[in-house]
Amino acid sequence: MAEKKTIKIFNTEIHEVAYLKPADFLEKVENVRMIRTGNSSLFTFYPTDKKELERNRQTWEYVNGNLNAMNYEFRYYFCIEFPEWLYLFLKYSTWENVEKSIIVALTGLYTAAPRGRDFINEKVEKDTLVKVKKLFMTNFKEFESFVYIQTEDMELMDEINSDYWEKEKSFVSKFDYFFRDNSGNPVILPFIYPVPDFRFKEHSLFIRQKFDVDCANSYFTDSDWDNIINKNSTDKLDRSESQEEPWKRWKSRFVDKNIIGE
Repeated sequence: MAEKKTIKIFNTEIHEVAYLKPADFLEKVENVRMIRTGNSSLFTFYPTDKKELERNRQTWEYVNGNLNAMNYEFRYYFCIEFPEWLYLFLKYSTWENVEKSIIVALTGLYTAAPRGRDFINEKVEKDTLVKVKKLFMTNFKEFESFVYIQTEDMELMDEINSDYWEKEKSFVSKFDYFFRDNSGNPVILPFIYPVPDFRFKEHSLFIRQKFDVDCANSYFTDSDWDNIINKNSTDKLDRSESQEEPWKRWKSRFVDKNIIGE
């Protein structure tokens, strides 16, 4: 499998959160040698509440230049590494288009997975759900019954699912046009496609029942920030989850932009 492409965005404006000049901020962190680094879900196509929708918006803001938008929930982000496709989607979409694309993606899932509709009805954020069901009734009502039946007899299974296969062909054609007319950013299509399709192979997150997008990130916790920035701790941040290379790369970018670039 080919290596997945990613885009790193370094927060070179994080000193502004502390109301410090760049040189003064560097002095505060001069003893730090490593930074906490891990993977977190920072964007979802399956929002379950307003908080997750707000997180999506803050991630979109970060990609589009508001580098301190992500400093919430007890973390201060120094670097976030995005899958390239997610970066391109967020970078070249308005926030309104991002919201609409999530609804379009969920409408496809709602149509293609009838057995999961009760779960979607229960879990998806209510305002989002209303819009999904409205699009479903307007565009995909004929797919209200769209279920693949499984049996141990393969020949019998093919026979009793003949209507399903015809409906799936019709759905694929209709969803392609629906997505084109209502979303506008095709970069996400392989990742949110709601049924198996030879064009996208293993790409679809939805086929694997995965709706959140993980991003590698390097951060201070709020206690790290308080100790190092506010209380002048000499903590090196040598923790089990800390890494040296992300810290070096962030520091180099920060110096290039704010010190050398002055």
